Amino acid sequence: MDMQLPPDIESQLNRLAASGADVQQFVAQTLREGFERHTQEDPSLSEEEWQAGFKSWVDSFPQRKTTMDDSRESIYEGRGE
Repeated sequence: MDMQLPPDIESQLNRLAASGADVQQFVAQTLREGFERHTQEDPSLSEEEWQAGFKSWVDSFPQRKTTMDDSRESIYEGRGE
C-alpha cells in the first residue's frame, strides 16, 4: 500500500526515524489506537449526533479531483468478453 502523506507528517516521521525509533511500529500502534477510538460507540450520543460525527469524519478525507470509470465494460475491456 502506498500513501501520500502531508509534508509536515512526513517530516515528523523522518525525524522519528533519525532518532532511532521504529517508525513502522509507531505508525501501526498509532493506527490501532485511532481505530479503537473510532470504532467504540458512545452510548451517550443520540442517533443524530452520531450521524453528524460520522459525516464529519467522512468529510475529513481529501476529495479526489478525478473520477474513474468502474463500469463492468471498462473493467473487463480487452479480455475477450
